[in-house]
Amino acid sequence: MRLLESVFILPAVYRIFTDTQLGEMLTAVLSIPMADVLPTPNARKMCALSIWLLQVQRLPEEVIVPAKDRIAFALRRGTEGELGKEGKKGSACDGLKAIYDLAVYQPSTFVPAFTELLPSILANLLAPTLLLRTQACHALGVAAFLTTTQRSPSPHKTPTKPSLDPIIVRTLRTTLNALEPQHAAQGPVTYNLGAATTRSAQ
Repeated sequence: MRLLESVFILPAVYRIFTDTQLGEMLTAVLSIPMADVLPTPNARKMCALSIWLLQVQRLPEEVIVPAKDRIAFALRRGTEGELGKEGKKGSACDGLKAIYDLAVYQPSTFVPAFTELLPSILANLLAPTLLLRTQACHALGVAAFLTTTQRSPSPHKTPTKPSLDPIIVRTLRTTLNALEPQHAAQGPVTYNLGAATTRSAQ
């Protein structure tokens, strides 16, 4: 698994292999969480490692797209607690983390594939532990955010609403913004402190 981590994450390493070879490796990893029974006493740990590997992989889109539905199925088994006899809460948490990371990494690929996982994500919002509820919120939040169209603000100005400021505030604003006042009362007055002091002395 540690060797596959380097292969699945580092471009300098996975570019050594063809897309077909990478697809075969990914299929081998997916066979672990998709199996009904694993011939090992540590099935929970093996499933956790495989889900973690799916979570951190950064394989090119050409390799991921053909396997996206199988990845979604494996993660659904994790979020529903089907992976490992002792790992119901652990596998659910791992699956939710993987959903979040993969949706952020390749939203165009994984967000549509993860729509089938929404019932499992929503069910975990009511999980008994805080950690599971938090991870479910993260997974649901990123899916909602990435599927929401971000609208740019309209370039047209909205009609000016009547000001709710007090009259004194509006008067001061108008006065201070006057560039060429016709009368001293229509603009800011420059007060000469030196002249005022001289007049006071006289």
